[in-house]
Amino acid sequence: MKHGHLGWASIAFGLMFLLEALVATSNEIPRIDTSDMESRVIALIEETRKELENNIDAAVAWGQLGRVLHAHDLTEAALVCYEGAIRRDDGDYRWLYLAAVAASGGSLASSGEYFGKAALLQPDDGAFFIGFGDVLTRLGRYDEARNAYQKAMEIDDHSIFARIGLARLAMIRGGLVDARTLLERARDLSPRHNNVHTLLARVYRRLGNEALASEALWLARVHKKRLKPHSPVVSAMAGLTVSARGYRRLGARQADFGNLADAESAYRQVLIIRAGSPGDFGNLATVLWKLGKHDEAFEHFTRGLRLNPDHVELLSGKGRAFVDIGEFDRAAVLLANAIIADPMFAGALLNSGVLKLRQGRFQDAVEHFEHALTLDPSLYPAYLDLSSAYAGSGRLEAAAVALQRLRAIEPDDEVVLGKLGLMQARRGKYDEAIEALAHAWELKPTDGETAILLARLLATAPNAGSRDVPRALDMAMDLYRIRPHDAGLADLLAMAYAAAGEFDKAIRLSERAIEIARNKPRLVHELRMHLDLYRSRRPLYLPDEGVEMALDC
Repeated sequence: MKHGHLGWASIAFGLMFLLEALVATSNEIPRIDTSDMESRVIALIEETRKELENNIDAAVAWGQLGRVLHAHDLTEAALVCYEGAIRRDDGDYRWLYLAAVAASGGSLASSGEYFGKAALLQPDDGAFFIGFGDVLTRLGRYDEARNAYQKAMEIDDHSIFARIGLARLAMIRGGLVDARTLLERARDLSPRHNNVHTLLARVYRRLGNEALASEALWLARVHKKRLKPHSPVVSAMAGLTVSARGYRRLGARQADFGNLADAESAYRQVLIIRAGSPGDFGNLATVLWKLGKHDEAFEHFTRGLRLNPDHVELLSGKGRAFVDIGEFDRAAVLLANAIIADPMFAGALLNSGVLKLRQGRFQDAVEHFEHALTLDPSLYPAYLDLSSAYAGSGRLEAAAVALQRLRAIEPDDEVVLGKLGLMQARRGKYDEAIEALAHAWELKPTDGETAILLARLLATAPNAGSRDVPRALDMAMDLYRIRPHDAGLADLLAMAYAAAGEFDKAIRLSERAIEIARNKPRLVHELRMHLDLYRSRRPLYLPDEGVEMALDC
């Protein structure tokens, strides 16, 4: 039998019958059938087992074998080892904690007992108390669960998972208003949390607010990955895996967190251990492409497609790679084949939309992006490209709506806020533009382009109620001090002075801007028009109907 053909869950279940009969002595080490395991896993288990045999009275040696077995889903055997560690050192909460985690998939009562003993040691570990609270909730021991979640909050008052646990308890007891307060605070702290949006949808529905419930359900689909609290103890255990399955999970986890180099390392290990499936080659190729290792990425895309020429994810990924390097004809063939292979695969539609956008086929791009987002809302970064496609076809209002949709998903993304501010300025919606840009600048005060556009709008918005000239003047002065040889910033400061009625200063700065830009005829022409206004004692105001904003002038 080839390695990997038998599921690890089946192996773990079979081990219940394959473990040798254990006598009631503290030195009994479990033996397991390793005949269907990968050679690396066998070697690690045997090495760790021998270390335990040489240090039979050491709690750490028992715990280490438990961790190795646990990391490879051999939880029954791992529990025996954790018990051995606990008997030798009942003051180390790690072994009780890991035993609780190992037992939770089988006996909740046993898991709760391990958690309870570990809690007496008062560990400074928020993830531990969240896990304890979750088990207690499932056991119906709600008062104790509440205490566990509150302990987690004491350790970390920003804990999302503790708030989720407390909200669940409030819902069980009918405290919908309290649950809503807890979940809305959790959402504000972590807007990408599937569990928060899912529970909020239930709360809003039970409170009779269908509109908010629908929005929360949509956000739950957008953020479809369920997050877990980070536990150093559990992560250290899981990191001991040496199986192909374990490395593949590790690679996916690292890729989700943006740790591409670590993801690459993990995915390479998968291909060292086993021959590799189309998906294995696709995982590595995708990460290599993002790291800029394009030749090797193409090699792995090709190797995967040799195994399965109709593999939709490989066709889509390789097609997108060709889009990125400008080989549109080759990209079009691959992406068309991907859509034929699976018309419901949103990733291929998304990448085809990017191709159409790059080709200037804006309406086709809009259709592909909208279809992809309907099939899979978790592809929400596509709203940026959708906005560009709308703008390219002259539909600025639709472009702004797409960016507002993305802002609802990522409320504190300064890139989205900046693009939304620019789009609203183009539409003449200066109040909305100023609000979005101000938020973006608060999040990233070092962003010069955002500061420039914001200062310009504050100085030159046509509606007096939208202007904040003192603030614009302060911002323009700060920017000009940093780059006094920048014609655009000299012009910006001149605008602010003119808006403040200090026309002599505006004239001097405008003349300075013209001198700096003397080798740029088009810019000089625009700056001279500004200068003429200031000489006639008139400030520069933007038109009511919106304007194409140029940040370099």
